[in-house]
Amino acid sequence: MKKLLVLLLALCMLLLPVLTACKDTEEVPEDTEAEEATEADTSGLDEWGRPVVSIDVPESLDFGGEELHIICRNEDYALVDVGDFEEQTNALEQQLYYRNFDIEEYLNIELVYSYYDPTTLNSKLNSTLQKDLEADLKTYDLVLNYGTFGISALVRDYYVNLLDPSAVPYMDLSKPWWNKNYIENAQAYGQLYYITGDYNLSTYNRVMVTYFNESLCLSYGISENLYEVALDGGWTYERLFEYAKMYDDTNGNTVKDANDVYGLLSNANSEAYDGFLYGFQLNFVKTYDDGAHGFDIAGNLKMEDAMSKIQTLYEQDGVWLIAKTEGAEKTSEQQYKMFAESRALFDIDVIYRYKAQNLAFRDMTDSYGILPLPKYDSEQKEYGSGVQVAYTICSIPRYSNYNGDMVSAFLEYANGYNYRTIRPYYFENIVKKQYFSTEDSSKVFDMVLASTDFDFGEIYAQLINQVNNLVWRNVAKNGGTVSRAWAENETVFRKKLIELDNWFYSKAE
Repeated sequence: MKKLLVLLLALCMLLLPVLTACKDTEEVPEDTEAEEATEADTSGLDEWGRPVVSIDVPESLDFGGEELHIICRNEDYALVDVGDFEEQTNALEQQLYYRNFDIEEYLNIELVYSYYDPTTLNSKLNSTLQKDLEADLKTYDLVLNYGTFGISALVRDYYVNLLDPSAVPYMDLSKPWWNKNYIENAQAYGQLYYITGDYNLSTYNRVMVTYFNESLCLSYGISENLYEVALDGGWTYERLFEYAKMYDDTNGNTVKDANDVYGLLSNANSEAYDGFLYGFQLNFVKTYDDGAHGFDIAGNLKMEDAMSKIQTLYEQDGVWLIAKTEGAEKTSEQQYKMFAESRALFDIDVIYRYKAQNLAFRDMTDSYGILPLPKYDSEQKEYGSGVQVAYTICSIPRYSNYNGDMVSAFLEYANGYNYRTIRPYYFENIVKKQYFSTEDSSKVFDMVLASTDFDFGEIYAQLINQVNNLVWRNVAKNGGTVSRAWAENETVFRKKLIELDNWFYSKAE
């Protein structure tokens, strides 16, 4: 029966271009086809040049139609992970629909979803899960949570250690569909309770980049090929600083407003500051040989200088910052509309914030592209890149009789499936051909993904007295120095980090 349905699925995939051509959707070009990774005869590589890797989840597994209940964050942009769309309005959503159908059939399970707000440590999602876990009701099998708030103390004591093979027998974290950098930086003392992988497309969507308006740059005298600059390793803070000086009072009212043209646009709620933290390859926390953690802030001259660079950059007239510049709005809507309306040469933002932003960019009259986050200086060898804190993490709740076989089989198969089909389809057919339609932008996109990094201090910042806010964002936005912010909060920072390390260590005993 499984093989028959897989054949039917393949037939549906072949028919997909015909079906989608009949719809007026925003993500399907005329020549779009549903692509699946194909194994090369001799090279061991698929058609996208990646290793062909088997998904080692036995076809003989049969969970008897049992429900696998996922408690999820309720933001629309995170639906791209679970693929639970009431109606499939574009090719990617149809791909995800067929993926879920295939997974359910392969494992003989039924996927069920519950959605809650995830946007604080004490969120509805976390509090609902906490009550269920404390009562051992076993309502939920899997948690898909908001990255920076999913590590809440409300629920962390109830999660399965994902590094314990006996707890998750079908998960193989050496496989390429698991985010190795996140795994390395989220674990401590052999304990890992959160993970992200290719199943979580929303994590890739939150990667930060520098957008640039190619047409506008030419109009204002930037003649150098910025793609070549970036690909040759020359996209630095110094270059961006010079371009960000540009300001044109286009309406002639002598007042800075959203109708003028700016050299640089960003969002003071996050990306304007976090982007440089990653671009400059700075971390709040370091790991010692014995597994313990310590801060890398006190006496960090590079971090101090980096803060000075950012403050100087954003003091220029050619900058418009959401939630900071006088007259600016507080949310990202104004940001994406200004860039889409050709009101900025450069814009530091995420790959995909939500559908309205994406559609606005793709409807632009001017051509646009992406660059990495700028380097600290020309001596920095590689670009740095990071994920805005709204990425998705997965956890397995540890009830007294949780089904580790079923949940680990699902996670392994779903991530492996996305690695082989959904991720390359999304990146190659949609992101590269529709979001960024030039070959050079595609090369930059690949470079950005390869340089994406996580930091233990950023992952667990909410449990370390919000170190990212107090030492970085608040100082960049409101003035001051890193050293002063550190001195004012050092005692609490150290206390909270020791408590976090002790918690991890206690779980390892």
